[in-house]
Amino acid sequence: MKWTTKDAELYSHSKEYVDTAIMPILFAGGNPSDKAAAGEAEFVQVLSHELERQLKGRLYLYPSLPVKDAGEEAFQAAEMWHRELSVQFKHVVFLTCRREWKEEESSLRDHVIYIPPVPLEHMDQQLRDSVIRDQIQQILNILLQKWNMA
Repeated sequence: MKWTTKDAELYSHSKEYVDTAIMPILFAGGNPSDKAAAGEAEFVQVLSHELERQLKGRLYLYPSLPVKDAGEEAFQAAEMWHRELSVQFKHVVFLTCRREWKEEESSLRDHVIYIPPVPLEHMDQQLRDSVIRDQIQQILNILLQKWNMA
């Protein structure tokens, strides 16, 4: 389920089955020509939407959390969202292409899935689909471990 009016209504009727919230973390600095950050954001968003598509009915995809860097302010914003979403969902997971979110000693560390960035812009569609499938499989394995530990 996504953050849409249609899915919000669907969630209200089936919330006992939806136990996982996913929130992508996107780095959006002030430079609109930052191709690396834009590529990372595109990759995380593509993976997030594909994950939601495959796990519809179990997972709720929230809008992305835009941050400028991995500084204290960004961590505080993510921690606030984690607290807020934990009231409704058993599992709250953040997806990001920035390794420092996984390496940082914080209360979020176990709730972050780090995805190594892969530039999709020059890939042909077949290779792109293969890369996305492989990454989704890895994320699914991590989620299955989280679900089984609960």
